[in-house]
Amino acid sequence: YLFAKGDFLSSVELGREIVRTWTARLGADHLQTLGANRRLAAALWAQGSYDEARELNRTTLERLRSTVGEDHEESLALAGLVAADLRVTGDFHESLELDRSVFEHSVRLYGRDDPASLTSGHNYSVSLRMNGRFAEAYELDSKTTEIYLRTLRPASQLSLLAVNNVARDLRELGRFAESVDLQERTVAQYRQYYGDTHPHTLRAIKNLSVSCRKAGDRERGLELAREALENYRAVL
Repeated sequence: YLFAKGDFLSSVELGREIVRTWTARLGADHLQTLGANRRLAAALWAQGSYDEARELNRTTLERLRSTVGEDHEESLALAGLVAADLRVTGDFHESLELDRSVFEHSVRLYGRDDPASLTSGHNYSVSLRMNGRFAEAYELDSKTTEIYLRTLRPASQLSLLAVNNVARDLRELGRFAESVDLQERTVAQYRQYYGDTHPHTLRAIKNLSVSCRKAGDRERGLELAREALENYRAVL
């Protein structure tokens, strides 16, 4: 409740008390205690205590793996959170290796089309980009996009996000014209289905603005950047 209200300081204080209580009553490796650790780490993350949240998630992941196994869905989900912690704190290589492991485990256990595999694949592609491995990110994002377009409607948020990621990969690979063309179509769909001021629309417009500038169309890039800024001001 406190977390949902945005009272992260009180949420952290209560979370610490709950962890102490469950650890004393049930032990540090009990699933209920480990769940309390995860909630405390989320509250720490929300208030900006990234290093502490990362270390708590690391410790909890080790205990969870020893309790339920590395392949358990809870272990895989928490491993993905630890990888995100590592990205935020600048440990890009370690994050990449952990994201790769989660993705490979998810595909082996659930299949490539499973939502868990799609989510972990997205996280893995983020880590690939942050490590400068754009060609691999493009290949992975292209496959994820193909699955979303096959299994969901083309205008779903997940489908459009996946297409937008492919456009970003194209830009990073220097294929600016292709990136602009793909993002123009994606922005048009965002506008049609979600409106000009939806956060996802504005994010797509910003990405298109960058691609236009990279492609040499500075005037179009500036026009889009101004539109995004005006719409952000209108809704904030």
